[in-house]
Amino acid sequence: MKKILSALLAALFVLAALAACGEPETPSDITSVPVAQTTAGNVTEPPADTEFAPSNVPADLKYPGKTIKFLYWEDVEREEFFADEETGEKVHDAIHKKNLVTESQLGVTLEWTPQKGNYGNQAVFVTAAENSVNGGADTAFDFYCSYSLAAPTMALKGLSQNMLDYPIIDLSQPWWPSSLVSQATIGGKIYFVSGDLSTNLLYFMYSMFFNKDLYESYHHGESTLYEIVNEGNWTFDELLRVCEGVYEDLNANGSADYGDRFGFQSIDLHFDAFYIGSGLKNLEVDGSGNIVASDDFDSEKVVDLAERLCTFLHTGGYAFGKGTTSQYSSAQAFSKGEAMIVCDRVYIASGTLKSSDVNYGVIPVPKYNSDQENYVTCMAFPYTMYSMSVASPDKEAAAATLEVMCYTSYVNLKPALFEESMKARYSREANDAIMYDIIYGNVFFELGRIFTTDTNNIPYSVFRDAIKSNQGKSYKRLATGNKAKLADCCKNINESLAKLS
Repeated sequence: MKKILSALLAALFVLAALAACGEPETPSDITSVPVAQTTAGNVTEPPADTEFAPSNVPADLKYPGKTIKFLYWEDVEREEFFADEETGEKVHDAIHKKNLVTESQLGVTLEWTPQKGNYGNQAVFVTAAENSVNGGADTAFDFYCSYSLAAPTMALKGLSQNMLDYPIIDLSQPWWPSSLVSQATIGGKIYFVSGDLSTNLLYFMYSMFFNKDLYESYHHGESTLYEIVNEGNWTFDELLRVCEGVYEDLNANGSADYGDRFGFQSIDLHFDAFYIGSGLKNLEVDGSGNIVASDDFDSEKVVDLAERLCTFLHTGGYAFGKGTTSQYSSAQAFSKGEAMIVCDRVYIASGTLKSSDVNYGVIPVPKYNSDQENYVTCMAFPYTMYSMSVASPDKEAAAATLEVMCYTSYVNLKPALFEESMKARYSREANDAIMYDIIYGNVFFELGRIFTTDTNNIPYSVFRDAIKSNQGKSYKRLATGNKAKLADCCKNINESLAKLS
């Protein structure tokens, strides 16, 4: 088994991360949240002036000499799993501390083995996990740290352990997202989790960014978008209203195309955020505990959303939505002042926008209408799910390790990334920090998106493709035609889950 010890590779990774961190100064009116101190490699009680919950892992719990082995997706988009040494970069150092504290506190050694596993390599990762289980003790891992969509596939193949069998993994605690725990617990079992130990979970929340100067020039004297959000009035209708009339033929070719200025821009990859942001579901669990297609999938509500979104993006004249993942980057357009509002993952604040001169703010994806109680944050797919292998040689030690890692991330890594970076370093004013709290506080791990691969991508592809191809008026037919296929996939999932009982 290959153990990752290469300082050279780690150094290259660190340099790449540091290259992406030339951000604006921290606003003076945003207060950083203190993190827990460590002594002798143990997490002490969090600072008294914070609201951190205490760990439930006994301080004297030890597994001396145990090696806990992780198979991780090496083509992960942002640094997450290990860091060989501290460099002074807060998030990187918090990752290093997470592992150091875990090893010292429990007396274990963490071993990391890489495997390609992103969207295009899910099957490769699942096969590697399957081979490790079938190969016996010499090839066994304790955990699979996978691209989110690969985890359900491994569970359905019987490769993953029910984590509720190990009470030391306390999924009621705040370092485990309650939305994910609720959605992924099926039949009283849960086979994969994510939480504060996944930096990519925080990076890949959906939001909207807006150009403050453009907004002011078109809406001088009106409520700010921050005020509209805080009043609960940031809806799809409001998005349409504020974007109306915002167009300029910047490239002077007489055609409304990429390179011009629009009120709104996005690409096909991000259309999912409107579906989830509208409080719609693809799958749900029925009264018998079975996964079924949601009534939302072909409802009048989603038909209305699809029709209006297509009109907005394709024929309204104030938005550009013809871009794809390979061209017409809306994030790049926004960074050049070519869009007043853009929908994307929050990580562009620390990436594409880091060198932009645009005076921008961040807000959540809008509600469907004013009757919707809360904003709903869609999760993009490239975050990490953690699954315990059925072949783990010492599951008790493994379970304790995962809990300590996530708790340590809660008191050190999450504050470094969310409080000190996103809400301070990557924010232009205190209002943005408030918006990040709204975005994070309303993250929804929708069941259809969790089981996307095992439902042949139907949960996202029907809506996304209809919007991309301007088929809003045909959406009812498209959705109804695919709902039967979705039901068949659910039947297969339920049968596989039943076999695990």
